Amino acid sequence: MTLPSFVRPFVVAALLCFAAPAFAQSAPPSPPGDARAAAAAMKKQADAAMDTLHYDEALASYQRSYELFPDPAVLYNEARVYQARGEYPEALSAGLRFEQEAPAELKARVAGLSRFLDELREHVATLDLRCNISGARVLVREKQIGVTPLPQSVKLNAGKPLLEVVAEGYLPFHEEVDLRGGVTTPLEVTLKSKDRAGTLAIRVDGDPATVQIDHALTKMTPLELQLDAGPHSIVIRREGFDDLDTSTVVVAGQRKELALSLARRKPLTARWWFWTGVGAVVVGTAVTAVVIALNTEKGHGSGDQFSPGVQSAPLMKW
Repeated sequence: MTLPSFVRPFVVAALLCFAAPAFAQSAPPSPPGDARAAAAAMKKQADAAMDTLHYDEALASYQRSYELFPDPAVLYNEARVYQARGEYPEALSAGLRFEQEAPAELKARVAGLSRFLDELREHVATLDLRCNISGARVLVREKQIGVTPLPQSVKLNAGKPLLEVVAEGYLPFHEEVDLRGGVTTPLEVTLKSKDRAGTLAIRVDGDPATVQIDHALTKMTPLELQLDAGPHSIVIRREGFDDLDTSTVVVAGQRKELALSLARRKPLTARWWFWTGVGAVVVGTAVTAVVIALNTEKGHGSGDQFSPGVQSAPLMKW
């Protein structure tokens, strides 16, 4: 419908009256200088918390400061906080962001930046975990790091942490994993159904020992793994000890623990067959000496007299 020409000015005026309050309610954007000043104040607060070793407060303040104004210097400070907290992957990530975002003149003011990043890399390991079950929870040092399937590059603190993979209806996977700094560690985890497999845990007194299961799978103690239900052969070896050859039966859905000890290997001279062999050698040598003595040529004279041209060597004494 077309409005009469004399009505149009009144409609426009009414619309402007309704729109005006909306514009009045909108706060004007803060000038960049105000945000930068607020960020600097927050950074100063974070620096003070860092000096007093209040790392959680320092980290939160640094992060808030960067949100207010993205100063690359704050990223370097964040890296230092993460390093102090022992969270090396996060420290390396913040340090690399600083290296990428900071201008050359700022990076030049950071003495030993490359060495600092290299030190962080030595403490950061990459885990490449594959699992046959989707939706399994993955825990490292009792902290969940994700759910399968995990991305290929999961950054973790280097070391030998306990890794767990758990899923409903499946036996849990527990293993101490050697995560080396600067290295990608591949790990294939196969979870087995509780209806068809059980858990076997083996502990051996003393230093770690090599365990061979069913003449194929080789692990180091202490170990805990899932095996199909049924009998399994076990051979345990350690340098300087006698091998232990045994077996066990794994029951589906149950956990079985074996606590074993190895006998120290006896020295060669303490073994019965060693002295039996030595005795045989001694007897054989004595018999040989007697035979030689019986076949030695002697003189035919009486007393101490010898026939001319005939001599006899003295007998050897054993």
